[in-house]
Amino acid sequence: NRLGDVGFNVDFSPLLDVDVNPESPAIGAKDRSFSADPETVTKHGGAFARGLSDARIAYSFKHFPGHGSATNDTHNGLTDITKTYQDYELKPWQDLLKNASPYTMVMVAHVINNNFDTLPASLSKPTIQMVRDIGFDGVIVSDDMDMGAIVNEYGRDVAIEMAINAGNDILVFGNNLT
Repeated sequence: NRLGDVGFNVDFSPLLDVDVNPESPAIGAKDRSFSADPETVTKHGGAFARGLSDARIAYSFKHFPGHGSATNDTHNGLTDITKTYQDYELKPWQDLLKNASPYTMVMVAHVINNNFDTLPASLSKPTIQMVRDIGFDGVIVSDDMDMGAIVNEYGRDVAIEMAINAGNDILVFGNNLT
């Protein structure tokens, strides 16, 4: 409960990204995934979330629908996972969102998967609707709107409007990417 002890009440983690591509510049190469096995991701992501929930700290599963197969980094620019994405990347989401605690949020990635929509997930109403279709009715959070995949392609003002219209409840602005 160290986060709570120092006054934090929100943690934008744990990651539910399955390590499909160990060289993925934002996930695998940075050792940010629990595992390449979706069952292990579910187990560890769930335990991490229970610890935060028990400490009364809101948390955000991220990066929906999965960032582990990416070959590029959304911090820098557009990242299309259409050809690398694996259906089993949804398994941790399906397992953990069914019984989400009141402390649960979902952070939507800026990855593009043309099987879902031609827009980045964070700006895509159909992709965000997938979260709802799983049965989650809690808060949807964007990934950092200042990341290259968004501001370089859409500009901040247009992206804000798109993200709200897509169904995000909270937009994140880190302002620390320069």
